[in-house]
Amino acid sequence: MAANKRFNEMLASMCNDRNAKVYICPLKYSGDQAAMIAYLGMKIFKSEKYSRIEDYDINPRWRVDEIEVNWK
Repeated sequence: MAANKRFNEMLASMCNDRNAKVYICPLKYSGDQAAMIAYLGMKIFKSEKYSRIEDYDINPRWRVDEIEVNWK
């Protein structure tokens, strides 16, 4: 989302309204997140607490704080 200029503007405006600080990730660091996704996949795999892909229930509208994390 850091590459989305409109999102950054809205976030800065909302934070300003609430006297909160906002830090926008520089564009050069806001590209493809493949390395972080691969790293997370490796952590889950090494934990041996993963499930078969058929067992996953994926909902693109889930919030991050609604997802159960069982690989820690």
